[in-house]
Amino acid sequence: MLIFLNPKARAGAGMERWEAAREKLRERGPTESFEIITDAEKLSQGVVRESECGDGRVAAVGGDGTVNRLVDVIMHLSQPMREGLILGAVGIGSSNDFHKPYQLSDCIVPGVPARLCWSPPQSHNVGQVDCLGADKKWYRQYFVVNSSLGVLAAANQLFNRPCGLVAWLKPRWLNLSIWYAGLKTLMTEPAFEAVIQDSTMSFRGAIVNLSILINRHISGGFTIDIPVSSSPASFGIAMCERMSKLRRLRTLAAMAHGHFVGLPGTRTLQAEEIAIQTNRPVPLELDGEVFMTTQIHVELLHGAIQVCSPGSH
Repeated sequence: MLIFLNPKARAGAGMERWEAAREKLRERGPTESFEIITDAEKLSQGVVRESECGDGRVAAVGGDGTVNRLVDVIMHLSQPMREGLILGAVGIGSSNDFHKPYQLSDCIVPGVPARLCWSPPQSHNVGQVDCLGADKKWYRQYFVVNSSLGVLAAANQLFNRPCGLVAWLKPRWLNLSIWYAGLKTLMTEPAFEAVIQDSTMSFRGAIVNLSILINRHISGGFTIDIPVSSSPASFGIAMCERMSKLRRLRTLAAMAHGHFVGLPGTRTLQAEEIAIQTNRPVPLELDGEVFMTTQIHVELLHGAIQVCSPGSH
C-alpha cells in the first residue's frame, strides 16, 4: 500500500493525529507493508509502482488538498492503470470534507475519519476542469469534493497562504482562523461579472460566489442543501448573485445551519457540464487548492475512480 502523507496538514498539528491513528491501526492487526511518500514530486512515480505491482491501494493522509493531489495523479494515468487503483484516505486536515458525512464509528481515533475499507470499493464521480491560466495556457485539473469561484475560493486562498491575523490565528486556533478568513473575504471580495452556460441555459450576471458540488459540505461546518452524493447524475450548482454585506452575512449564517436553497439572491441548478467566463481573473478552488483563471469548462466524469468505503475495518 502507498501512503501519500502531508506533514503540514492542519497547520502541522495533523501529524500528532496521524501518529495516534497509525498506532490504532497497528493494534487491530499485523502491521502491513506500506510505502510513505511526503514529496509531491515523487508521488506520480510511487502511484505507478503501486499499480504495476498489482496491489493498487493508495491512501491520502492529510486534508482535502492532499486527497486532491492524489486524485490528480490518478486521473492523469491511462484508463487501464487507473482502473487498477483504489483510493483510501485518513482525514487529519482542517476540514476533511471528502469524508463527510461520517459517523464516530468511521473514525480511527476521535476526530480522525478514515476511508480504509478496501473491499468492496465504491465508484466515485470526479469533476474534470479545463481552465485558462494566468499565462494564457489551458490546464486540466480534477476535484472529488467541490469547486468554487469567488468568495469561498478567496477564503481558501487566504487560509492556505495566510498573512496578518490569519497567520497568527492558524497555529493557535484553527477553527477561528477558518471563520475569520471566511468573514474577511466575505466582506471584502468584490463580485465578478460572468457568463455561465450549461446545456439548457445561458446566464449573465454579477456573481459573489459559485460552487460546483459533488459533496454538499463546502468548508468547515458549512453545507448547501442541494441533493448530491459521490455518484449522482449531475453536479449541484449554487450561485450567490450580487449581495449587500448584510445579505452575505445572512447567507453565511444560513449555510452554517445547512440552509441555502431559496435564500434571497441565490440561484441553484443541476448540470453535467458547465462553462464559465469571467470579466477578470478570479480565484478558482478545487478541493481546497486555489488557482487564478478567467475561463473554465467543467464536466462530470461518472464513476471515474474507485474509493474505499468509510471506516477502517
